[in-house]
Amino acid sequence: MRLQGGLQGLACVTLLASGAATAQAPELARAMTLQPPVWVERGEQRKPLRPGATVFPGDRISTGAGGRLHLELEDSSTIKLGEGADFAMPALQVIDDGSDTGLLKGVLKLAKGAFRFTTGALAQFRKRDLDVHIGPTVTTGIRGTDVFGKSDDTQDLLCLLEGSVQVWSPDTPAQTMDQPRTFYVVPRGQPPKPISPTPQDKLDSWLPSTEMRPQEAALNAGGRYRLVLLSVGTEKQAAGEAARLAALGYPVDVLASETPTGPRHRVVLGGFARYEDAQQYRGIVSERLRISGSWVMRP
Repeated sequence: MRLQGGLQGLACVTLLASGAATAQAPELARAMTLQPPVWVERGEQRKPLRPGATVFPGDRISTGAGGRLHLELEDSSTIKLGEGADFAMPALQVIDDGSDTGLLKGVLKLAKGAFRFTTGALAQFRKRDLDVHIGPTVTTGIRGTDVFGKSDDTQDLLCLLEGSVQVWSPDTPAQTMDQPRTFYVVPRGQPPKPISPTPQDKLDSWLPSTEMRPQEAALNAGGRYRLVLLSVGTEKQAAGEAARLAALGYPVDVLASETPTGPRHRVVLGGFARYEDAQQYRGIVSERLRISGSWVMRP
């Protein structure tokens, strides 16, 4: 099995949260689409997440104001995160269970923010056993389904959109959710409320929160267009600007080139699927990062 976009073969090993990922770690999840700011913490290092980057067990991901991220697992299932999210994969592995494809087993943790898990089109070829923790009080077991979860200062909740799940909280027995568009909520400091139908207005507010914002171009795995944010004369200047933008959650690179007037060092933001997307992002760069004069570099 391969993740759309061509991940490498999978190793059937167990990985728990233990710090930096190694070169031998299996590639089970990849960042396919994102809108900065998005960061990944691996061991002691925190840096902007790049489109197309592998996300390893033990990684912790956070999104800033306006940030969005769509991850794809090796069976084409998707994990979507909204802004202000704090998410981790303490464990993710493929176990040899005697089947042709093995069992995808792991733990996903949403400490805060909005989250959506949707089983992919290749689900029939891959069995899964995933436990999802939403805040400190809600846990669900995912085998094959579509769910939305959210954790904030007032409550933890799970909304079933399709399929069937088991859901439970500390000191409460597991319950089966098998009716689409029902939700389970645990108000902070209170016992769980009964599973109930989800009002349409809540769905209308929840579901867009994990989708890419339509008014803003996204960065995509394999996107070939780059936006030149700055062009400066020294490597030190470029490195300083790149570090500043990285701290803000933007995965920039520095490209050196020779021009008729001497060496130039360009700070670029890549991952745009279309020229029009990169062009549109110039306005965002000007408003949000106070950078004027950016221009699109063609592939």
